[in-house]
Amino acid sequence: MSGKNIDVTALGKAKRMNQRVSGKDVGHVVLGIPVKFPNAKDAMDNAMEKAPGSIALVDGVVYSQSFMVIPLLYGQNNYIVEGNPLFNSPTSPAPKK
Repeated sequence: MSGKNIDVTALGKAKRMNQRVSGKDVGHVVLGIPVKFPNAKDAMDNAMEKAPGSIALVDGVVYSQSFMVIPLLYGQNNYIVEGNPLFNSPTSPAPKK
């Protein structure tokens, strides 16, 4: 699993799943100090883990969300990745819920 671009035409019998999967990576902010920074690659890896055996995500979307509860007390920064898994074999397993 990687965030690198790959040439999907070189894969031969790659098959795209029509059901979308999504993954999320969360960063927390406590008292105005970031405790963890979210990472888009981790969000993509989380999405691909929901479709075991997938080699890539196609038609992907990456977006971020942020919120604060009582300014500077607690908040979250999130990366969310959605896409259709791509498999290197003609059979594709169903994604995990």
